[in-house]
Amino acid sequence: MGQTIDLLRSQEWARLGDDDDNCGITEEESTTKKDTEPTTSSSQQQQSPLDTDTENQKKVLQRQTPSQLLQTLFQLQQERVLTYRQFDDGLDVVLQTGNLTQYPHLTMRVTAAFAVVSGSINEVANVFRLRQQQQDDDADNNNGGRDGKEVVKWIEKLQGLEKEKLNYTAALHLEKIRGQNEVVEREIAFQNASTTTGGEEDRGGGVVGGKDRIVAKLLEESIVSLQGKVTGCVEGINEILEELRYAAADMDE
Repeated sequence: MGQTIDLLRSQEWARLGDDDDNCGITEEESTTKKDTEPTTSSSQQQQSPLDTDTENQKKVLQRQTPSQLLQTLFQLQQERVLTYRQFDDGLDVVLQTGNLTQYPHLTMRVTAAFAVVSGSINEVANVFRLRQQQQDDDADNNNGGRDGKEVVKWIEKLQGLEKEKLNYTAALHLEKIRGQNEVVEREIAFQNASTTTGGEEDRGGGVVGGKDRIVAKLLEESIVSLQGKVTGCVEGINEILEELRYAAADMDE
């Protein structure tokens, strides 16, 4: 659904996975919690919003009131937040253990989960869009109304920001993996230098040490920059969700 994570072709895998002959693995611990949405009512919980049967899902959504549709969207958004958390937790495990072989599998699972959530949210938007078209054809039909058009715009903005957030998160993961790779290579280079020259000075100020410090600094700056971009997306997403909560409250009234 327009959300992919293209990490599997990186040349870093060749360097990181040499020992195992395999390949191997955030949205942010603090900011993911900001995304968490309230759960839906019991009526929505009876039918999972992640129904992979597209036709069945469409029928369920078409029977929901505008307010119920938004509650379904909030539940879907919560599923998306939990998926980000799983993605980040998986990366943490890989960085801590040094075992990169499971990262491609994690990436594929997460990409599939995001695609399902995104597709379901698009279906929610389609219901609002259809009802708006029906109202445009029938001035007496208030099922959707002006609020329906507003909601569609907010959902489209939400989906756009979520796509950006996923791209930035994938890039952030890759930079963290590169950082881990640089640490390993630095240790290997230091050990080699120590063996041939006794090179304690190489760790601190020699050719190897100076080059490594530059690379480490660039990676750190890139990670900080990407974390800032992810946080910016989260803030924008939360603003949109707040607008949708106001819309849901108006519909209830």
